[in-house]
Amino acid sequence: DDSGDVIVESTDEVFIPTSEWQEVKPGQAIPKGLHVRINMETGKKEARLLPTQKEEGKGSPLDKIDHEELKEALKKIKNDIKAEEAVQAKFRSMDELKEHMKDLEVKVETDVEVMRK
Repeated sequence: DDSGDVIVESTDEVFIPTSEWQEVKPGQAIPKGLHVRINMETGKKEARLLPTQKEEGKGSPLDKIDHEELKEALKKIKNDIKAEEAVQAKFRSMDELKEHMKDLEVKVETDVEVMRK
């Protein structure tokens, strides 16, 4: 590859990371933030620069979201909340029922309270 890029190789004292796996010699210091592995075939430590998302063939999950689809989903959630509030408005809470039944001198119990007797 004669693209004019200068390829610098690591020396014993200085490890110069690239996108390719390189052997890390014993006692050689390496910079932070590298992908490090032990090659199970050779037993030697190797390191390289962390691959970018494009190199891995992955993107951010947010890249795949269609914003119009997201807006529609949020509208549906808001509509679901409104529907739930409408249902809650039709019925009274257990505490409200107990208060009302107290005036009628009727003891209101939940099914769990009845089963515990």
